[in-house]
Amino acid sequence: MAEGEHVVLVVHGVANRTPADFQDEIDALTPALAPRRVVPVFWGDLGSADAIASFPVVEGSIAIESDDRDDSSVLGRIRRLTDAVDALSPESFAAGLRRTIARTVRDVEAYERNGEAIRERLDEAYRDARADAERVDVLAHSLGGLVAVEWLFGASAGAAATTPAERRIQTLITFGTQVGLFCELRGLEGPPGIVALPPAPIHLRLALRRWCNVWHALDPLAFAAAPVFAIEGRDGPVGIEDYRLPVHGMPASAAFHTAYWRDLHFGAWLDRTF
Repeated sequence: MAEGEHVVLVVHGVANRTPADFQDEIDALTPALAPRRVVPVFWGDLGSADAIASFPVVEGSIAIESDDRDDSSVLGRIRRLTDAVDALSPESFAAGLRRTIARTVRDVEAYERNGEAIRERLDEAYRDARADAERVDVLAHSLGGLVAVEWLFGASAGAAATTPAERRIQTLITFGTQVGLFCELRGLEGPPGIVALPPAPIHLRLALRRWCNVWHALDPLAFAAAPVFAIEGRDGPVGIEDYRLPVHGMPASAAFHTAYWRDLHFGAWLDRTF
């Protein structure tokens, strides 16, 4: 790579439908990423439409009541909490969680259908960046972690794509990602005829020097990576660093899976890590 700037390619995960929404997420992390040049890798238009009728809290649903409540007990207090959630609008916690799950399933299906086209966008951003960059890193959220790892592993990325040997980055940071889970369930796509399959540890050769994986205990879609992989990197073995965010400090949100972008702990950690 040429001498010059430090570039961070940012790959989004599920439920991003417009470049503007994705840019809003990136803007929230801008203070932590400056003065590095940030390049969004948007692929949400290749996902599915969100016309899913089954996730809202539907008005007219019949509540199942119980007459034998002891509201002084711990269970009674939990019931009062769930009653409060039930009383919220269709944009409540339950609806938000259902929406996240529905969009996750739809986007996983979209990646299975359009994986090459999605990886092509990452490869194109990488080709544009490396000509003038001294260093290229990848920051990938959620399903974007799978996109980034399979691209690094050598999966197809379009007719004009780099060869697997050319895909060389300094640091990969995944957050709120399921890459370890997907690998254990279905393996990883690499060059034609090469697929990484369980059982763990699954050996991969990835041209990077560091892999940090960040997850939050309240994020049901975040998984550890270190127990799953044994990585041979650019300069030898690479131990994956799994980091757990503290519960306190994360913005109050019905969707903890998307709250990383505005989490102060995560932003401060990013600033120290790059």
